[in-house]
Amino acid sequence: MKRGAVFIGATAVAAAVLFSVFHDKLDNVPVSGGAAPSEYHDAGKPIETTAGREFMIVLEADRTSGLRWQLIADLDKSLLQVVEIKRNASKTKQGGRQVKDLWVFRGLREGKVLVSFAGVHPGGSDGMPSGKKIFTVIIIK
Repeated sequence: MKRGAVFIGATAVAAAVLFSVFHDKLDNVPVSGGAAPSEYHDAGKPIETTAGREFMIVLEADRTSGLRWQLIADLDKSLLQVVEIKRNASKTKQGGRQVKDLWVFRGLREGKVLVSFAGVHPGGSDGMPSGKKIFTVIIIK
């Protein structure tokens, strides 16, 4: 009986340690149950994908100022589908926090589409975007 209680206690401690080590990585679990979507950071390089495949656009955000990225133009929903939007905060080597907005899309059929984002601050004094990024997505067969 005593051995069972010790085993359960040790298992709980081990689970807590593993959770604390890996909890920052939980946001990186694949979205569709398969391999994680390819990530794209550079709006200057076209994204080439295939119909049915998911990909992720990663945009640097700012937790302090509240900077978030939002779409500023309608997508052609016959070509591209938004699968998921989430925010990921992780620790930097310097001990700070790095915040990213993650946009997961799925190509639906062959074609070319522009995905336009604006960086916005909530409650900003002038309501003007603080930056724009336009990604070109080419969906092939």
